[in-house]
Amino acid sequence: MEPLMDAGARRIQDTAAERKRVEKPVQEWRTEEICAVCDRWMVEEAQWMAGHTLAQSVFLCKFACQPNSADESPALRAYCDAARACDAFVHRAVMEGGMAGDEDFIVETFGLPLEVKEQTTQSLLARLEGAQKNATRPEDAPLKARLRFRAYFLEALDLLAQPKSAGCEEARHFLGKAKQQLRSLSEEVMEDNLNNAPGYAMHANAKLTAPIPPRAAPFKDAKACFGFWDEFLTALEEASRVHEHGSSLLQLQRWLQRVARTTPPVVPMAFAAGAMRLDLPDKLGWNTTKGLLEIDLLVPMDKVLETEKGREFFDEAGKCLTDHLVSCCSNRARQHRLSRRYLEDFSVLLNLALAVETERKEDIKAWSKACGMDPELAWAQRPFTSWAASQIARVQIMMLFKGFELDLYSTKEYCMLFWYLEYLLRCLLNAVKAWGEAYLQNNGFNSSGKVGTKANKKKGKSGTPWTSSHFDGHPLRETLAYEVLEIQALHAICQGLFQMMVYLEAVEKVIIPELPYNSERERFEQRFGCLHLCQSPVPLVYPQYLDTKAAIGKASDPATASNACMVAQQCFQYARSCLQRLPDSSAKEASTLDRVAASNLLTLRVLERARSQSTESWDSLCVSFHSSPGDNRFRTASVRTRQQTPQ
Repeated sequence: MEPLMDAGARRIQDTAAERKRVEKPVQEWRTEEICAVCDRWMVEEAQWMAGHTLAQSVFLCKFACQPNSADESPALRAYCDAARACDAFVHRAVMEGGMAGDEDFIVETFGLPLEVKEQTTQSLLARLEGAQKNATRPEDAPLKARLRFRAYFLEALDLLAQPKSAGCEEARHFLGKAKQQLRSLSEEVMEDNLNNAPGYAMHANAKLTAPIPPRAAPFKDAKACFGFWDEFLTALEEASRVHEHGSSLLQLQRWLQRVARTTPPVVPMAFAAGAMRLDLPDKLGWNTTKGLLEIDLLVPMDKVLETEKGREFFDEAGKCLTDHLVSCCSNRARQHRLSRRYLEDFSVLLNLALAVETERKEDIKAWSKACGMDPELAWAQRPFTSWAASQIARVQIMMLFKGFELDLYSTKEYCMLFWYLEYLLRCLLNAVKAWGEAYLQNNGFNSSGKVGTKANKKKGKSGTPWTSSHFDGHPLRETLAYEVLEIQALHAICQGLFQMMVYLEAVEKVIIPELPYNSERERFEQRFGCLHLCQSPVPLVYPQYLDTKAAIGKASDPATASNACMVAQQCFQYARSCLQRLPDSSAKEASTLDRVAASNLLTLRVLERARSQSTESWDSLCVSFHSSPGDNRFRTASVRTRQQTPQ
């Protein structure tokens, strides 16, 4: 074996002794031995969902390979058939979701009998219930608990597999019961019984396939395995809420971004992706006029669809959005790779949007006038191209942030990356604000959140700065207001980090290793060249980056360097003020971003204090950057003495 290729493969030890082991008939097994089989099955299921193959996990059990061998114990046969049905639901969800690769889930079954033929979910549940009723002895209580868990889990998966949202709330009810049952099971599982569970043979499928290095290492003990199960069920509950966040495209995007940052197991996200593939075409497809796009574009889509270009735009928009939103359920590396392809798709969509606007210019003005808006102002906002540009900006921002999460960037690139992110977030912020103002006016609200007068609507007054009170009594009140606040906070943090990097480079307090094979200009083109596929947001070039840096501060001018430090501190303070206004539902995300801003703000204050007090202490300090805990999209600076700085 090649040790590097097989480093993660599960080792098969003591095969000869295992083959000689003689097991007693199933009808003679004690309750604890049946429970050990059930617990071991859960362990192997977790191994499979964590990256192993079916052949080297679930199908190490002879009752999975040969279901009839458990016929002598109705309870064991009912449990094993129900477990296989659960695994079939999981396998089907990943296949239909179409968002997982071999790096996080291996879908091959190697011809092993995963499906439970001629058995419906209801018949399997009936058999589990019958087995529970027959377990009347006091010592059968642990077995009944395991049968109950499997019944709850099976019913939840069956409901989640339905094409519509009707059963999601009921599915969460059963998932909650399964979690309660799981926590009681985890307290009574014995490690020795688990390792010596009858009916398992590590050599069973040793020659069926070459060892495939799994993405995750085997679980160290039962506690770690049941911890995975608890995380898995929690993520499945969250994924089942995908239908609740589909009332607007903005809500769905925000929910997916939040869930994707938690790095949940692949299977729950596969259920979410499958639900979106079934549900989004109805909401985004051109045959549905009252869909998500009509809400976003603020124009009656039935009028747009009267022309061939309008239908072409709507079809392309539905395809682009569905693919992009489903890709948000993938792992981070896959999202980063797919983003480049989606930029090409959205660039085509931008051209179609321009064609629709050119064709329906007078119609857009007429629709706006009918809604009480200034026709010229509405036309100046260019609803189709502005919307397409905002979607492109979201994809570009996500792609650049994923590079931070995947640790693709060197310290030398941080300055240019935060500079470009600040620009993209500013473009997105302006687009969302303009859309929000238009949406409010279109629905009889002015920028203060009150029902506007006709004069105010015609003038299109912008009103006071955005807060959540602007949307009192409005259906998208929270989503719109908090989207603006979050983008403002992200923009301020990126701007602060850019100013901070310029300041640290100017005062020579950050150690920046040179790029090994590229110049800075070449690396700039490598990072941002793919963004030039789209005409909007207008792509930036390397000379613009150099001009911006030169205007902020130079090493020969301490005064301008100090000014960059002051601006950076103001940016971090402003970001914290925005985050404090976010709702309790976003408290976790807000707290992680607040730690980023607070940590960098503290670093700058420490440096400024050292600079004003002592030349010796100032000369001994330097700054290093590391991934921010809880939100690795950003970098946090920490002050060290030069002797403590890692080489």
